[in-house]
Amino acid sequence: ILTTVSKKNIGEMLPYIRMIDALGVDNLTLLHFTPKGRGAFQPEQEVSQREWMQFCYEALPKLKDIRTRVWVQPRFLTRKQAEEISKVREVQICNMLRWEYAYIDCVKGDVYPCGLAFHTDFKAGNLENASLDMLVHKALEITHIPKECGECQNQLLCKGGARCYAWLAYGDMSQRDPYCNRSDVLPICPFPAVKVAGGKMKTNRPTIV
Repeated sequence: ILTTVSKKNIGEMLPYIRMIDALGVDNLTLLHFTPKGRGAFQPEQEVSQREWMQFCYEALPKLKDIRTRVWVQPRFLTRKQAEEISKVREVQICNMLRWEYAYIDCVKGDVYPCGLAFHTDFKAGNLENASLDMLVHKALEITHIPKECGECQNQLLCKGGARCYAWLAYGDMSQRDPYCNRSDVLPICPFPAVKVAGGKMKTNRPTIV
């Protein structure tokens, strides 16, 4: 099950999780509401950085007795969390900088670099006009970490945040992530899976997989 968490429903999430656990649901992924794309008409529903991080890393791990595995979109990490993760593996970076996967409209053949861009004008092209390899190669030539991130102490950890958020906010993917405030909280790609509760948890520490 995929559920978007907003200001409207965040207070109902814990009883909601217990309900679906009682129903025998194996996995639940909680998404951070963003006031971009389809959410542009309800900006007041966005959960703040602080609220989201407290919800993900403090409230959810307390659900130790449930079987349902609960996953979240981290979207934000503290510098300390990012440093701990980087000791084991690279912190997830924006797919537009690497193109490890593509989002394809199977009806129209349009190819997108990010789920946030789906059904927008921000696409790599169409499979009727070029191969997937050609589209990806062309897209990689014009996608880079923002220049203004070059001297930031967090650049090696967050890799400039999410390029699609920059495009949705400013119409320019060369700008820095709009959630970046050059603080101890880093904006990261919103699509990695982080298990925070349920199943066979050996630790309460979030683990990116």
